[in-house]
Amino acid sequence: MMKKNSIFHKIKNVFLNFIFFFIRGILNLGEYLLFLFFCKANLIIKGSQKKALAKTTNIQNLNDLELVASYKLKKDKSIISELFKRYVKFVFTVCMKYFKDVPKSEEAVMEIFEKLFTDLLKHNIQNFKSWLHVVTKNHCLNTLRKETYIREKKKTIKYATDIFMESQTILYHDNENNSETKLNNLQMALDNLSEKQKRCIELFYLEEKCYEEITKITGYTLNQVKSYIQNGKRNMKIFLTKQQ
Repeated sequence: MMKKNSIFHKIKNVFLNFIFFFIRGILNLGEYLLFLFFCKANLIIKGSQKKALAKTTNIQNLNDLELVASYKLKKDKSIISELFKRYVKFVFTVCMKYFKDVPKSEEAVMEIFEKLFTDLLKHNIQNFKSWLHVVTKNHCLNTLRKETYIREKKKTIKYATDIFMESQTILYHDNENNSETKLNNLQMALDNLSEKQKRCIELFYLEEKCYEEITKITGYTLNQVKSYIQNGKRNMKIFLTKQQ
């Protein structure tokens, strides 16, 4: 009986030892795999950092046309950033030439470089700096034209409001189409005047000249200027009333 118990304990001990070393082996394998994972992750991170550094270095080493070609191929926004670094002072100087205003020039610089994201894809550029100069100049001129148009439109609306208010007809601004229609009617009324009346009204309202200035420009007497303006306004009101 004792001999059987002894054999049983030996078998039991062997089995337990096997289980112990088996579990320990699994744990060691897990640790080993975890170690391999972290090594691989570390290599990936270092590889990405090297690629990013190489990418930045490569961008800085490219000339302007190579940057443009690369952007058309990859659409990499960092290329626009590199062009911005190279030419921001140049573009700002050109803008200052037209606007003579620092905040307005700074705003224009940002708008111009924002448009590069799409403009570079559309054009076949042979000399980037010359092309950018033309783009900058056109942007400034278009901005100035818009400002002039808005300024003249405000003058016209002010003039139109005066005409309509005197005839107890208000020029409403709550609807863009309505305003445009009234302004078109106003232009028709102005064109319907005699040349002398039209000229005096344009000088007085649109160009904001005083009576004395109008007499010097036109050669009319002071009384004639006042008469042309008053009669012209009356004739316009009659014409506009018929258009309602």
